[in-house]
Amino acid sequence: MPQGGVLSPLLANIYMRRLLLYFRTSGAAERFQARIVNYADDFVILCRQEGRKALEWTKRVTERLGLKLNESKTCVRDGRRESFNFLGYTFGPMIWPKNGARYLGACPSRKAEKRLRERLKGLLYRGNPTPWPNLCQRLNRLLTGWANYFSYGSCSKGYLRTDRYVEDSVRRFLRKRHKIAGQGYRRFGRDAIYGELGMTSLMNLKKERLACPA
Repeated sequence: MPQGGVLSPLLANIYMRRLLLYFRTSGAAERFQARIVNYADDFVILCRQEGRKALEWTKRVTERLGLKLNESKTCVRDGRRESFNFLGYTFGPMIWPKNGARYLGACPSRKAEKRLRERLKGLLYRGNPTPWPNLCQRLNRLLTGWANYFSYGSCSKGYLRTDRYVEDSVRRFLRKRHKIAGQGYRRFGRDAIYGELGMTSLMNLKKERLACPA
């Protein structure tokens, strides 16, 4: 069954359920002191030890199910020292910028940021005739959805990089649309972009969440 087909999600859930059940009933969870976290057919096995043995066990079981692990995405990582990506997030050791303290955390992956920029670029192409209020609404809907998904963990750096990209891209787009000479900072500065032009700042969204926790 090709990935992305109509039945792919259903089959993925069926086979993952069998894997999860066998993981518990076979005693593998206790043996490796581990648990499986999955979404559809993407999963990670979180182990306190014996990570490589857990991987070998998984390969054997998936082969019995007639499945094969994607070798390019399959690896063993020491989460205390190495990072790994899962569902758009990067998990692993991080550094607190205020005091340099190390901690284990999560943040939007660079790949997720790149995909967002590509989608923004697809809307801010030169010659797009969409009236600005409508285009701004579509951009904000995209940004807000992305920020809501990536609202856990250490998201500030990713938010800042995205805000800067949005500012530069919107400024460049409007400068070309209105045929303005120069860089356009005077007419389309940061305050104008997030003020009268109505763009959403991810950092402002974060501040609002912190001010009004659910």
